[in-house]
Amino acid sequence: MLLLRDAIDDMGGTFRARLRSIETRRRTTHAMGSELEAVSRTAVLAARFDAAVLERLHEPAFLAISRYPENLIGQRSYAIYEVVDIRPFHYQLQGLTPAVPLPIREELLERVSASWLSSDETWLEVGAVETGYRMEVNPEGVVTFKRAHSIPLQGSEAYLLTPHAVEEMLCVGGGIKVGELKGFGVNLRVDPESLVKYHVGVFGFTGVGKSNLTASLVRELYKVFPDLRIVVFDVSGEYLVHLADLVEETGAFLYTTEDIDSPEDLKNSQVVPDTLAERVGDSWLHELSRELVEQGRIKRLWLEQKYSLTLGELYEMMSDVTRERRSGSMQAYRAYNRLISFFAEAGVPSNMPLEGVVKVPRYASVLREVMEEIARSTSDRSSIHGLAEGVLELTREGEGTRIKLHGETPESMAEGMLSPGGSRLVLSYLPEPDMARLVVARNLRRLLYLKKRKGIRTPILVVLDEAQEFIPRDARGTAQESNSAVEAVLRQGRKYRLYAWISTQRVAYLNTNALQQLHSYFVSTLPRLYDRMVIADAFSMDYTILDKTAGLQTGEWLFVSYKATRQKNIPAFIKAEDNERRVIAWTSSPWRYRAHGTSPRST
Repeated sequence: MLLLRDAIDDMGGTFRARLRSIETRRRTTHAMGSELEAVSRTAVLAARFDAAVLERLHEPAFLAISRYPENLIGQRSYAIYEVVDIRPFHYQLQGLTPAVPLPIREELLERVSASWLSSDETWLEVGAVETGYRMEVNPEGVVTFKRAHSIPLQGSEAYLLTPHAVEEMLCVGGGIKVGELKGFGVNLRVDPESLVKYHVGVFGFTGVGKSNLTASLVRELYKVFPDLRIVVFDVSGEYLVHLADLVEETGAFLYTTEDIDSPEDLKNSQVVPDTLAERVGDSWLHELSRELVEQGRIKRLWLEQKYSLTLGELYEMMSDVTRERRSGSMQAYRAYNRLISFFAEAGVPSNMPLEGVVKVPRYASVLREVMEEIARSTSDRSSIHGLAEGVLELTREGEGTRIKLHGETPESMAEGMLSPGGSRLVLSYLPEPDMARLVVARNLRRLLYLKKRKGIRTPILVVLDEAQEFIPRDARGTAQESNSAVEAVLRQGRKYRLYAWISTQRVAYLNTNALQQLHSYFVSTLPRLYDRMVIADAFSMDYTILDKTAGLQTGEWLFVSYKATRQKNIPAFIKAEDNERRVIAWTSSPWRYRAHGTSPRST
C-alpha cells in the first residue's frame, strides 16, 4: 500500500514548480523517399532555481502535477508526466542581445554568474510529456495509478515522484530484472511471460551493447522457464562468447561457414569484446571450443533437404508459397493443382510418404515431371526451387533424401529444437547474408508448420541478430524468403508458442509490418533522426522522449512495454546488467581449469 506522503517529493521544499502552459510541438523529417511528422504535447513548468534540483532533473524523473485545486472536486488527483527537458533562466539575461556593447555585456554576464544562488530573478523551465496515467488519492491517503489522459490546469503545483512511487507504478512483483531504473536506484522488474510471449525489439547503434543486453535477458529467461528452447541466429559471431556458460551446459552450435575442423577454427570465428579480452584473455574460449568439438555439439548447416515429406506436407508447402505470394508462387500454384488432381484421382492418400510414392513408376514419373518444371522456371535461391530439387533427388534415388556430409538442415534443426531431448540453447552462426536468410526462412517455416500441424507445445524463442538482414523494408532476392517467414512468426507464432526477438541498428530499414507486431522494445543511441522518428511513429511514442536516447551511455536503454510492466506503455530509462561480468565469473571458476575435460557438474 502506497501513501501519498511516500509517493511525492518536494526535495525538502527546494522543488517548487507550477504548470505554466501546455505547448504543441511538431517535428518533420524526410528520408528514404518518405516524410514523417511527429507531434508532441509538452507541459512547460516554471520552478524556482536550485542547484540540487537542477542536478536531480538531469537524471530521469517523473512529475505528479495536481489536476485541480483540492476544493474544486473534493479529492486529490495528479497527472503523471515524464521530464524531457530542463533549462535554467536568469531574468537579467532576457534583454541581452548582440546589440548590447561588449563591455556592458561582459559586466552583466559576470554579475549574473555570481547571482544564481542568491537572486530572486532565476528560475528553471522544465519540459515534460504526458504518460497517459494519473495518480488518484483516496480519503485515507492511499495512492493508485489509473490509465487516463489528463490535462492539468495552468498554475497547478507539481511534485517529483519518489523512487518508491515509480517502483509501485512500473515494477511487477516477482518479475525478472531488466535493469536499474536510472535516477531512482531501484531495479525495474517485469513479467517474464509477457516479455517472451509478445515479441521484443532491441534498437541501437553499433557498440551500445545490443548483444550484451540480449544475452542478459536470455539468461534471466533461461532460469525462469526450464522448458523454453532458445535459438539465436547470429550473423556477427558474438553469442558463443556472451552465452558461453549456457552453451557449455546445454547448448549446441551450428554454422554455415567453411568447415570448422578444430577448436582453434571455432575460436577464431568468434568475437571476443576488447573489454573482456583485456580482463580474462581468450584461452577459456579455446577450451570451450575444444569441449564442444569433442562432444559433437558443433555441426555444419546445409541447405540440402534431409527430412522425408508426405504428399500432404508437399501440398501444404506449395500452398504456403502461393498464399504468401513468395518467389515462384505461380509455378507452385500450377504444380499444386496438377499434383492434387492426379493423386486424388489415383486414390493416393495425402499421408503417404514420398519415398513410398516414388516406388510406383507411374507416380514417380508425374512427380518428377512437375518438379522438373518448377526447377527450370524458378530462381535457385527460392525455397520452392530448393524443395523441387530435393524431391527430384528423391525420385532419382527411389529412397529418402539424405545428407552426404555430417550436419543439419534448417528443417532438421527445427525438428531437433522441438524434440524432447533437444538442446535448450542453439546458436546458429550465419555470417553469409544470402545463406543466413535462407536458413532462417526454412527453419522458421518448418517450426511454424510443426507447431500448427502437429500441435507441439514446446515454447520456442527465436532471436534475430542484425534483423535488417532478414526483414528489410525493401525485400529482394533471398530477403523475400526470410521476410515472409519472420513476419508470419510475428503475426501468428504467439498462438503456437513461437516467439521472436529482433535486434538491429537501422530501424528505418526494417519491414514496418514486422515492427508493429512488437509489444516491448529497448532503444539506445540512434544517431539518425529518421530512425528515432520511425520508432516514434510505429509505437505512438512522444519523439521528445526518444531524443533523450542520444545522450545515453553504453549499456543504458529506454524501455517501453505494452505488456510486461505493471502500468503499460510508460517509457523508463534503465542501466542494463553487465553480461561480461557473468562471463568473467564463469571463466574464473576453478572447474574451468579441470583436467581431461571433466564436467564441472560431476566434480
